[in-house]
Amino acid sequence: MESESLTSYPSMQWSTALDIPLKASEEVVSIDLETDLPDDPSDLRTLLVEESSDKEHWLTIALAYCHQGKVTDGIKLIEMALEAFRNTDKAPLHTFLTWAHLDLAKGTFTNSEAKQYELNQAEYHLKEAINYDPSTVSNMLATIDLYYQRGQYDKALETSDIFIKGIAAEDRRNGRTTKTNCLFLLLRAKILYQKKNYSASLRFFQELLVLNPVLKPDPRIGIGMCFWQLKDHSMAVKSWSRAKEIDPENKTASILVLLGDFHNSLTNSENDEQFKKQYSEAILNLENLYSGNKSNPVILTLLQSYFYFKGEYQSVIDIYEKKIMGMSSITANTILSEASFWCARSYYALNDYRKAFTMFQESLKKSEDNLLSKFGLGQTQIKNDLLEEGILTFENIYKSHENIQELNYILGLLYARKCLDTKTEYSHKEHTKLISKAVQFLEKYISLTTSKKNQLVIPKAFLILSQLYELQVQYKQALDILCRYLDDLKISNEKNIPIELLNNIGCFYFITGQKEKSLEFFNMAKEKLDLAGNDDSLEITLQYNIARSSEEDLAATNIVYSDILSKHPSYVHLKVRYLFTKFLQNKNSQSDEIEKEVNDLLQRNPADLEVRALYTWFMKNGLKNSNNIDEAKYKEYRNSEISTSKDTLTKYNSHDLYALISLGNFYCVMAKENKKTPAKCEQSYLKGIQLYQKALQIDPYNIFAAQGIAIIFAESKRLGAALEIWRKIRDSLDTEDVHMNISHCLLEMREYVKAIEGYELILKKFPNYSKLAKVYNLLGKTWYERGNKENSLSCYKKALQNAETSLKLEIESSNDLENSPKIASYKFNTVLLHFQIAEVVRRSGSKDRTVEDISSALTGLENALVLLKELKDKSYKFIVKDEIEQRIQLGETTMKNALQRSLKEQEEYELQQTGRLEQARKLIEENELKEKNRIEKEKELEQMKIAKQKEEFAKLQEEAQKIIQERDLAIVEESDNDKDLNSADEDGEFVDKEKPKREKKSKKKTSKRKADVLDDDEEVTIIRKRERNGKASTLSAEYIENSSASSDGALSDVGENKFDSEEAEAKVTDEEHEDLF
Repeated sequence: MESESLTSYPSMQWSTALDIPLKASEEVVSIDLETDLPDDPSDLRTLLVEESSDKEHWLTIALAYCHQGKVTDGIKLIEMALEAFRNTDKAPLHTFLTWAHLDLAKGTFTNSEAKQYELNQAEYHLKEAINYDPSTVSNMLATIDLYYQRGQYDKALETSDIFIKGIAAEDRRNGRTTKTNCLFLLLRAKILYQKKNYSASLRFFQELLVLNPVLKPDPRIGIGMCFWQLKDHSMAVKSWSRAKEIDPENKTASILVLLGDFHNSLTNSENDEQFKKQYSEAILNLENLYSGNKSNPVILTLLQSYFYFKGEYQSVIDIYEKKIMGMSSITANTILSEASFWCARSYYALNDYRKAFTMFQESLKKSEDNLLSKFGLGQTQIKNDLLEEGILTFENIYKSHENIQELNYILGLLYARKCLDTKTEYSHKEHTKLISKAVQFLEKYISLTTSKKNQLVIPKAFLILSQLYELQVQYKQALDILCRYLDDLKISNEKNIPIELLNNIGCFYFITGQKEKSLEFFNMAKEKLDLAGNDDSLEITLQYNIARSSEEDLAATNIVYSDILSKHPSYVHLKVRYLFTKFLQNKNSQSDEIEKEVNDLLQRNPADLEVRALYTWFMKNGLKNSNNIDEAKYKEYRNSEISTSKDTLTKYNSHDLYALISLGNFYCVMAKENKKTPAKCEQSYLKGIQLYQKALQIDPYNIFAAQGIAIIFAESKRLGAALEIWRKIRDSLDTEDVHMNISHCLLEMREYVKAIEGYELILKKFPNYSKLAKVYNLLGKTWYERGNKENSLSCYKKALQNAETSLKLEIESSNDLENSPKIASYKFNTVLLHFQIAEVVRRSGSKDRTVEDISSALTGLENALVLLKELKDKSYKFIVKDEIEQRIQLGETTMKNALQRSLKEQEEYELQQTGRLEQARKLIEENELKEKNRIEKEKELEQMKIAKQKEEFAKLQEEAQKIIQERDLAIVEESDNDKDLNSADEDGEFVDKEKPKREKKSKKKTSKRKADVLDDDEEVTIIRKRERNGKASTLSAEYIENSSASSDGALSDVGENKFDSEEAEAKVTDEEHEDLF
């Protein structure tokens, strides 16, 4: 019952019969419009013309033809009617023809030319109709619909507004109320929908539904379409379902409900069973609809998607090419775009990327908003090796859809592909930009995926992102990404963790200096490998990595390396590492044997850059660690090193970093050796800078190349630039050498305070530094330079202290005390400082030195002479023998005698100064004693004064006590007299008016006599008593005067405090009296 009430809207029924009156009689010819219409409308012409039928009869019959789908027959009939009527009678006929041709334009024609012909015919008849009757609403609507079908939506909307305003103005002139025309609303809603103004279109469709719920076409269809475009799919399906419920024969509503069912099954299914059920139901409904309408493009497009998911790609292509293509002129572009998209996907699945590319383009021509077609276009471009075009396509999509996970993932992979492409060479700037973009997109993809909390990141995203961070030399970030991937795998299934992942995590831990963690992961990978089975390549890799992480024990490491090499002698890089650690372990003991192995390895692998780098390194370090090396062999090693580096760059790889830096270092050494010839020196430095700069172009983070440039700048006295580079290097490589170079630079710039801080920081930060003696020596030099600048004896003393420390450390660490040139140089530095201190002390004035300073200088001079005599017996390049002898002679004679004289003079001076100081001390003590006595006398006087004041105060207190006693007696007497007077008044004896006056007078005199012992409180008390007796006091003024006169100025404060307390007592007494009364 409820469903019947919902669909019980009234509907308009067309008449099924027509009565045509005959001229000759009163009879009529009745025609059944459903069954009696002839196949050829010309059969009715004779009847209608001969009987001079009205144009309404012609129009009714033509309309009946149209209702039966015979629009062309209706057009023929009205065209015959045009011959029978004249002038304005033709207006409705032309209007009918206009709408008939518009209806045919929407019909089943399969080519655009036929559609255009119908629209042109509609335009012709519309113009004719307007000529006869321009104000007919049907002509206005036909004009708007003509613009609409031609796709001129702006023009259609503008014309609609003009017509509506004109109708409203006409109604106002005629005094009529303007009513909303539903057909105008319908056209406006459709136009706004085509203009993608879905919100406004929705409002018009809803208004239309309120005005006419039974209008056909059903406005609920339009409402659902607008809701669908506004992403409210549930409301859209409800609208379409309601339209289908009202009119079960409405195929459009049925198809749209089916689309909603497909969408719901694909997006809202909570599990596989629910999806299976919903999708199966949708397929059954699709089959039912297809059986009743096999030419509907929407149903055909749905069939394409079904066949695609079944894998029947050729069926998808056939549907498009054999059925949908034939209806393209009468099919909406959005449907054609979707059909082209499924065809393109089928070609893509069949690996026919060129045809897929063409079809994706066709889909986008029909609808530029087809997002999936844009994705498909980009993917086919990549498959067709159009990488740049594919990136551009996805970049354009990204501008308006930046939060799509798949889009960020694809762009990240595409940019990563360009970064990791070794065939294409990019400049450093371009390469850095590409890496940054790839990292940005992949990081955003991971962020978007993890934020949903119900999806796992694609493993490839983690692996590629880690690789990109490795290219940026950001190993900690690369490690963090792999650890996040490991966490995801543990959440899903810990047993399936790849061994390669654990190995890579261990490698990154090793690179970042966390060897314990790296060993942990290498061992975990080894355990998994043992459980999984034998994989020789992985086992060798893990063995090598474990040994590499344990190189603190070189002996054990070399055993592992040797064991692996015995099984796999062709493992070249392991052989390189083995020879390196073997050299570090044995150093000088097996240098000849190692040299042979290195030469043999180079001969067998001349193109391997690692091998060539090892050979170059050995040629350089073999010289440093060899005890017995002659000049000829030295040159041979050096020439081999240089020639190997040059051959590496010219014959094998011009971008080999080790060869570039090694050759740059060689030119720096050459420049230092040729300092006496500035031209050669400058040329060598220039070549060195060029090599370092090329290394930095290849690897901008190469610290060794940057440090080489800084050294050249420092040697060329460009200290500011060198210092800036070293400070940047320090941020990445915080080692002793970097700090040493910074301090050297500050020393050369005469920034002695900062240089001292730098050297002291090295001593504090690197207490185990192997070159501590050198640091102390340089620190002594810095103090010495600062002493020269400030002419400060304390600076020279600190310089001497550091020089002696450096000498002590060098002696402790040296194996050859007698022939060590460093020890000799440190001794000479110490001698120089002793002489300098002696000279400064000698030249200093008596006020600026002490006997202890001179004595210390003499002792230091004696020590310096001893060191000079030790140096005299041996020859050194940096010390001239004649200079040593001159200094010995100078020290033993001139310097020593001068210091001894200075010592005597200083002793006499200090003795005199001591006497003067003693006299001054005594004088100060006497003055202090006098001042102390004066202060004590002042204190005694003050104490005596205070005692005297206390005594006077005690006396005053006694007097005040006496006054108080007298006052009490006076009060008692006064009260007795009052009692006597009161008793006399009560008895009535001696009643005389004048006698009391005399008594008052006598009392007044009595009070005057006692005024000097009364105070303010007494006055208050007496006044109160008199007031209670009804009498005024006459003692107030005298009492106050006498009280003021009797108070002492010195003791006024004390008196006031005393009287205040008495006043309080008086007040209490009065209250008691009041209570008694």
